[in-house]
Amino acid sequence: MRAWRLVFSVLLAVAAVSPPAGIAAESDYPAAPVKLVVPFPPGGPVDSVGRLLAHKLGEELAQPVYVDNKGGAGGAIGAQAVASSAPNGYTLLLGSTATISILPLINASVRYDPDGDFKPLAIAATGVQIFVVNAKVPAGSIQELITYTRKKKEPVTAATGGSANPFFIAMFEREAGIKFLHVPYKGTGPSLADVAAGHVEFTVADTSAVLPLLKTGQIKALGISSLQRSPLAPDIPTIAEQGFPGFEVGGWFGVFAPKDVPPAVSARLEAALAKLSRDADTNAQLQQLGLAPSWSVGEAAVRNVRKENARFRTLAGAMDLKPQ
Repeated sequence: MRAWRLVFSVLLAVAAVSPPAGIAAESDYPAAPVKLVVPFPPGGPVDSVGRLLAHKLGEELAQPVYVDNKGGAGGAIGAQAVASSAPNGYTLLLGSTATISILPLINASVRYDPDGDFKPLAIAATGVQIFVVNAKVPAGSIQELITYTRKKKEPVTAATGGSANPFFIAMFEREAGIKFLHVPYKGTGPSLADVAAGHVEFTVADTSAVLPLLKTGQIKALGISSLQRSPLAPDIPTIAEQGFPGFEVGGWFGVFAPKDVPPAVSARLEAALAKLSRDADTNAQLQQLGLAPSWSVGEAAVRNVRKENARFRTLAGAMDLKPQ
């Protein structure tokens, strides 16, 4: 009898912590903690966005939303894990330009379809890139960097990390008619650190990572990749105003579910994310991370993601980039 009681107790405990299944999962969602996969290591700017959205979304859902950092392969490992997970709303993805729009175009090992394997629930924010050089590089503008690159006997070194960063640098090379020596890194942090130390001359990085280093005087900002100057760094001229009209690169961050998430679950998540889009504290914290709150939820998010995917496919074709 004691044995049966023990088995029954174990079954009750498992049921208490396991996500409900079938119709119950849809009607009672969420009845258990929700996992938000961040496909990059902890500590970076992407992780900070994920932790903010997880915390705020958990408050709206009245269930904990916890971050699971699943880095590797430029974000492909974490994204693939979500694409192949059970579509019950208990595993979500912090998606971005890098993992959704760009990585499938340049990494032949990516096995997910950015248009078909995910359900975009919301795009929360966008960020811009700042083009920077080590303080000792004799260039104070984009045009001076181009001149320096063309005149220097040895190739100018460019730190590239992740998947979006090399793509953005390749876009600039094509527009400027120059070529850098790409030095690969695992992420923004190490690449910026080596530019600041003078081991590499040039890189492109997001605002939140660059602005603190600018204050140290170890790096110089040459241009920002938005069409208008950023209110976070109004003294940095755009690349567009330095001889490249229309030049714009940047990234977005959002919340995605596996493609077959039930409509009732999707609607619950979208309603919670729509409330976040109107939350002043959430948007203020996004701005503190160097991002612009740029919310689109539900079908608007789906349209925006598909538009971005198509745009980058066109750019990759123009640059003759092939998955490797």
